[in-house]
Amino acid sequence: MSLFKTRTFWSVHCEEEEYFDQNSLLITKLNSESDYIVTGSQSGILRIFKPSCELNDNNNSTGYKVTDLSVEKILNHPILQVGYGRLVSSATVEIIECLRSGVQNILQLAYEHKLRRSAYNFLVGPFGGTQNRDFICVQSLDGLLTFFEQESFSYKLLSEAGQNSLENDDTGKKVNSDWKFNLGEAVMDIDVVEDPNSKENYVMVLGERNIFCINDIDDRIMSLIVSETNNLLIYQNTSLKWSAQLQISPVSVKRAFFHNISGVIVLLSEEGRVECCYLGTEPSLFVAPPLTVQDLDFDKAGTELITLLRIIKNSYTNDIKVTNASAERELTLNVSVSPHLETCTFESNIKNAINNQMCSISIDILPQALFEEVQITVFAQHPLKIEPQLEFFNNLSEKTLMNCYAFMDESGEVPSLNLQVVASFISNLGVPRCVTKYAMLPLNLVLETCPPVKDSECKVTLNINQSPVGLSVLFPEYTGQNSFTAASNAIGFRNVTEEGKVVTILLAKSSERYRLQSDSFASLNLLIEQMVYRLKKHYSNKNDFSVTFNSPLPINEPLQSINKHFNARQKFISLQDQLAQMSSQFRLIQKRLISKFKVKNPTPLSNLELLLEDTYNEMMKITENLEKEMINLFKSQNELSCALHVLVNLIKLMDCNSNVAELIESTFNSFVYDLDGQNWEDVTDASLCYLLRTVLAKSEKDKLRAAHTSFDEVKDISKIEKHFTQVLERIPKGALLETHFPLDGGTHEETDENKEVVDESVPIGSKIGESSSRLLSARRGLLRKRHKIDN
Repeated sequence: MSLFKTRTFWSVHCEEEEYFDQNSLLITKLNSESDYIVTGSQSGILRIFKPSCELNDNNNSTGYKVTDLSVEKILNHPILQVGYGRLVSSATVEIIECLRSGVQNILQLAYEHKLRRSAYNFLVGPFGGTQNRDFICVQSLDGLLTFFEQESFSYKLLSEAGQNSLENDDTGKKVNSDWKFNLGEAVMDIDVVEDPNSKENYVMVLGERNIFCINDIDDRIMSLIVSETNNLLIYQNTSLKWSAQLQISPVSVKRAFFHNISGVIVLLSEEGRVECCYLGTEPSLFVAPPLTVQDLDFDKAGTELITLLRIIKNSYTNDIKVTNASAERELTLNVSVSPHLETCTFESNIKNAINNQMCSISIDILPQALFEEVQITVFAQHPLKIEPQLEFFNNLSEKTLMNCYAFMDESGEVPSLNLQVVASFISNLGVPRCVTKYAMLPLNLVLETCPPVKDSECKVTLNINQSPVGLSVLFPEYTGQNSFTAASNAIGFRNVTEEGKVVTILLAKSSERYRLQSDSFASLNLLIEQMVYRLKKHYSNKNDFSVTFNSPLPINEPLQSINKHFNARQKFISLQDQLAQMSSQFRLIQKRLISKFKVKNPTPLSNLELLLEDTYNEMMKITENLEKEMINLFKSQNELSCALHVLVNLIKLMDCNSNVAELIESTFNSFVYDLDGQNWEDVTDASLCYLLRTVLAKSEKDKLRAAHTSFDEVKDISKIEKHFTQVLERIPKGALLETHFPLDGGTHEETDENKEVVDESVPIGSKIGESSSRLLSARRGLLRKRHKIDN
């Protein structure tokens, strides 16, 4: 933004509901000493102004007068472009209007041409080297160039843009350009500038990001450019000489010479405002006050920072609640999942797709107003698939029903049965809104019963504080299958695609416990989630009901899944590098063969052919291995996602600080996804390091260590294994750290010499880069002050 502004001395605004573009402004002398301003609106109104440029007694411009409007003519058609020239055969002067004596000017029609095609623009000039007269070239929308020799029609030429025209016009000729120049970007405007001294012509082209001047002679060119931010930029060749802020957004900029004023900048806006201005400066009366440099009080600044963070957090939370409530009032979603299954009619990647089943999902959309467009998106975690997943509704004003179906798309363990429905729309106030609803898919969609297994490697015990309920009550949909009755104390489950291992649920009525066991740790995920969900639903009328997990968290099983995923990812990257190397070698051999063919007396090509064939076979072999390894990578991602789901569900059941549990849940991102330049291990390792230095810190020394400032690539899997193990071992102690790192936005107030000490942790992200000695000394000062207060 420029510090200077243009000085407007004359302006006029045309009538309302008139629109102009860059071809609607023309500056011409019209056979007089000073210039006229000619405007033609798309409403068909032609106006000719001659600014008076008179000064009053105070030496200021008088501005616009009624007499400044010379001619105003209403035509029958919109005016696309205004031009001038020697266009009448009986006269050699430039003609666009006829000025008569008196106070009124009359515009006379000299001649008119009827165009066969829709015109885009025209050009006036002495085509063919004519003397003292100009011809007209009209370009149509399909690229046809039509030439008129004043009152008579001349001929047509088809440009390149008109070669695909549907109209069969064989009379025209194709344009053969003398020279071409590729600008490399879209052209916004083009003009031809003539030097009156050297009689040289310059082609000025304005692109989206650059301005081009095309000419064989190196000379000085001054150009005016207006940016989208209403800045007037004045360039001398490629050097910026001046910039000024405009008061309007012009669509056309011209330079004019009026009586006693030369080099006036004429601006025309899209709404029809014409301004004549010049460049000038105004003295600024503002004087910057001297800076008062004060020493920073770290204790006071830290207390103020914590207070402001609390205010921001509360404000953000309240804004989210208000926004969600407002969005739900404007549009309501009701999601219902049918418990009855039917044969799947959609294509899937399962081998035995004949036995694949699906469940129907009904979504009721209740708008409270008219919405132009509403997008409904349904999410389910892989390998589940929703069909259709996305649907648009236009002009939605009444209740609408959307039906979709959920089914297994591939063989594999299912991380979660949670179904997420998101409605995105624009409110009546023009604000983007989003409404989210959750539902649970039926368990029998992905699991079926089987005989229970007595002994298994992985075991998880869930404790409840109420009398246990029978398994037939928790899983009524499986009653009568595989000898499962109301009196059964054990039930076995397996995946419908026969992936994974059998999961057995055992009921111990005497000890109020449920045991889940399986030979696969990832297979336990879905049933742990379902057991907690169904137990809480069954005991919903008991306010003090709780489900707990009191055993140590499993460590070896998740580490095995992490190792498997890391190795699969590294092998996949290695195959990608090999394929890139072989592809480069293959292209080099091809280039060598082509160069050999161009030689008049080529040498034998048998060696190159053999090398080309071997390279091709090696590429195909690597590609096949890459496809197989991609499938293994997807399976390892799915297994790791299930293992992380198990950990997150068990951590929620442990007796630890809820805020610490939320941080850990966000750290163990159960949606495993690898980017091209960043793996899941890279992000997770940085998050684990943050936990170990904050909420799970072992001592005060760990808290003072510099925080992670970047996501480094994990090349040694033992590094993340160590951090992962430390986090899982310290999680049961998270409740003891609540007084040192409160995460709920609360404060701990203690009085000592009438001073209040506020202790609150800084959120994740605010500590990035805090590794300087100055910040570390400030932390040590705060800790010493806390110890003094405690003592």
